[in-house]
Amino acid sequence: MGGTKELDQKDFNSWYLEHLGLFERIKQRLHSYMVQSLQDNLRSQDKKVVHISSRIKSPQRLFEKGIKRGVRNTKDILTVVGDTVGICIVCKNLSDAEEIKSIWETEGCHVERKNYPSGYRAIHINIDLKVTYHGTTMDFPCEIQVKTLAQHTWSVLSHDDFYSSDDKDELLSDLQARIGDILEAVDKMSQGIRDGMAKRVVAQDPRNDSFTEATLLAVIEDRWPDARTPETLDLAYLLQELRDYSVKSVAELTKLLENRRVQEFLKDIVDYHFKVFKFYQGIDSVLTPEQQLVLMVTADFYDLKDVAKQKVEDRIYGFLQAEYCVNCGRIIHPTFFGSSWNEEAGEYDRKGILSVQYRPEADWDSDFYCPECFVETMTECLRCGVYTDNKDFCTNCNEFIEQS
Repeated sequence: MGGTKELDQKDFNSWYLEHLGLFERIKQRLHSYMVQSLQDNLRSQDKKVVHISSRIKSPQRLFEKGIKRGVRNTKDILTVVGDTVGICIVCKNLSDAEEIKSIWETEGCHVERKNYPSGYRAIHINIDLKVTYHGTTMDFPCEIQVKTLAQHTWSVLSHDDFYSSDDKDELLSDLQARIGDILEAVDKMSQGIRDGMAKRVVAQDPRNDSFTEATLLAVIEDRWPDARTPETLDLAYLLQELRDYSVKSVAELTKLLENRRVQEFLKDIVDYHFKVFKFYQGIDSVLTPEQQLVLMVTADFYDLKDVAKQKVEDRIYGFLQAEYCVNCGRIIHPTFFGSSWNEEAGEYDRKGILSVQYRPEADWDSDFYCPECFVETMTECLRCGVYTDNKDFCTNCNEFIEQS
């Protein structure tokens, strides 16, 4: 009788040693990428992140996990086991973990909250890093673990002892789970202290007495009396955004809204991206009051410098789910609250998006370049009529381009 072939230990060991240098390189890149991402996206990072550590899974644990996942060939290890290289970010509170999680959630990464009966709790995020190995570019799967200090304490106290043990004594397992429950309670109490102190700081500032959801809505309606305010306006979210960017009173908010430099800064960015579209009739035609408010506090927080422009543009891309030109960064296909979904075409309605100052719509069909860069970058092959970014050779008909 023929048995099912299992992963061979000897072949695996040879494969692991051969790829260890690659794993080390990935680990260094992952660590640098995490540090930079946290610096770019977190305010007061030093007060939220306690520790960052990266690791390569040991050969024995990787082999055992491969066996459990049904891996039969060493070449399948990396795709089946996605945490060969991983990093752990330890933060103080549950809210800090949620803020860190949101960084990669907005980028479409797979996020999973782990809550095991054993007491293990963490947020796991799967990302891919591009790497060139032996002349081939590949996506290398890595895992980010986000834990609070209490959750990390559980790992230090019990997880390592139990991780590879096949002898799960019922009493010891129960003790391990109880440690997890106690530390979860500590997390909740710690978060309660954080929230309570934050409320006290706000309450003790006399300028904040009237800074509520109701007064915020009044400010928005006063500033944008004719704007279409979405029914789903999340005032609690907006208040938190303002406080995160150190705007804590109606007086501060009103002063910001009257700041001509901030208004012009935002107008210049929005004009640059949208003036090519026929539907554009000013900033109110493409951005809601809520979105404009968030962009203004973002620009003001970063002192209207180059980094402010980058942060504002990144938020606009996110608000509008926009595709943008790979050459100049200008938005090409915005998906915003005024657009309509074309069920038959399977996309948002793009009718009338081109300004007459550019080429006719029939001559422009690109998901990578705006009309202006399309004209400057692409070359039309007169033989087959296809546009290509190669000035000399047409990849469609595999011939040198015939030009007029």
